[in-house]
Amino acid sequence: MTENTHPIACSLLARESRDQIGEWRALSAHRVTSERIDGGYAVTFDTEVAPVVEDLARREVACCAFLHIDAAHTERGVRLIMTSENPDALPVIEMLVGGPKLTS
Repeated sequence: MTENTHPIACSLLARESRDQIGEWRALSAHRVTSERIDGGYAVTFDTEVAPVVEDLARREVACCAFLHIDAAHTERGVRLIMTSENPDALPVIEMLVGGPKLTS
C-alpha cells in the first residue's frame, strides 16, 4: 500500500454494511452493462433506478474512503464508475457492482 492509498475499511456497523450490500445486489437486476476498467468497473444501470444508484454511490463513498465513485447520466442510463487506487479493493468492487450478475 502506498502513502496515497487508503486502507480497505468501512465505517459502517456490520448490520448497516450488510444492508448496503443488499441494496447493491438488488440493483444488479437493473444492470445494462458491466465493464472491467483500470482500477475497477464501469457499470450502466437502467435510467429508472438513477436516483437509487446516485444515493447509494454517495453513501458508499461516505463510508468507504478507499473507493472513488462517479455517476453520470447517459443515453443508456446512469453510468457508474467505481475504482480504487488500492489494488486489493478489486474484490470489494466486484462484490458491489462488477463481475457476473449478483444474486441475493
